[in-house]
Amino acid sequence: MNVVPYSFDSDVQYMPSIQMQSAPGQAQGVYIVLHPDTIDEIEDKMQQWFEGRPQIQIVDVGTSDKQGLGFIILEWMECAVDPLFLAFLRTEAWAGDYTTYIRNLNNLNNEGI
Repeated sequence: MNVVPYSFDSDVQYMPSIQMQSAPGQAQGVYIVLHPDTIDEIEDKMQQWFEGRPQIQIVDVGTSDKQGLGFIILEWMECAVDPLFLAFLRTEAWAGDYTTYIRNLNNLNNEGI
């Protein structure tokens, strides 16, 4: 039984839905840095993995202005980022780096940032 894909080279098409920890009023995000040549491939895989999981959104995909590094930003809406997904990122060579963040959804004007 494939619960979490271990590589982008595997045959797994998606990450199955699991019970996620609630985080009312928050979006918990992951900013992933990757090689710009892999952006389209990674975005396609992420869309496949998270299809049917509306609480997980791809917020943005692109390249940074200064160094031209690729990035993808994902957010878990009102639930915690899946710790298995973070463990997966730690082991994947295509993920050059990543960071997590929390955004308050009740403060839509982003005052104080």
